Amino acid sequence: MRRASETRQFARNVLGGGQYWPLVGSRCVMRLVTGIVAAVAFFACAVLTVGFCAYFFGTQVDWYNPEVFKGLMANAMDRHGPTAFMLGFFVVGMVIANVLILPMLYATGFFSWGTVKQDLATLRRGARFGQTFSGWGHGWRMAWIIVVRQTYAILWALPFIVPGIVKSFSYAMTDFIAVEHPDWSANRCIAESCRLMEGNRWRYFCLCLSFIGWALLVVLAGLCKVPFAGCFLQPYLETAQVVFYDELKKMRPPADFSE
Repeated sequence: MRRASETRQFARNVLGGGQYWPLVGSRCVMRLVTGIVAAVAFFACAVLTVGFCAYFFGTQVDWYNPEVFKGLMANAMDRHGPTAFMLGFFVVGMVIANVLILPMLYATGFFSWGTVKQDLATLRRGARFGQTFSGWGHGWRMAWIIVVRQTYAILWALPFIVPGIVKSFSYAMTDFIAVEHPDWSANRCIAESCRLMEGNRWRYFCLCLSFIGWALLVVLAGLCKVPFAGCFLQPYLETAQVVFYDELKKMRPPADFSE
């Protein structure tokens, strides 16, 4: 088994040969596109919110005042009826939540699939810039796997923080497994990650911890207003993770189990 320093050295060797800069460029584009999606979603939510308030409360500019707001609520219920008001409030609230959340969920799944696909290709020295956008048809599935994985980690963290942290390390290989096995369910990918990480969580923790110096440098660059500073570290970290994953696969071939 490689030590953390050996894994990082192997990752640096893999990133050689012109593979590093395409990864950096794709991460910058990914963050830029994600930011645009978020901005459009927030703008759409703002338009919906203003339209809702204008319809139910009128065009008063001081509706946000707590005391005035109570009066506007009462007037809106008298004018439209309590049932229509509450139904409209619920429907608009759900629409706003979906307009805000769903595009971000899809963008997260879409780019997560693309970056993992690119990371796996990097290990074979076949990474290309366009692989970042290979998530068409996989965005919703990847988003669902991320939601399930994070939900499990949060549930484990509810009684105590430590179990949630331990489980987060157990689930660390889920995304790689999901991309390599697109027909597997979220639970099967998570279960396979747990199997691979059994007895290897501490090694993975040490590997992540070994990047603390680089992470602090990225934070410092962010404080100095250096744009996309994290994009220069991300390929190095992800390549080290995929090297770790490849080593686990060789140690423990895929299990043959049914869902």
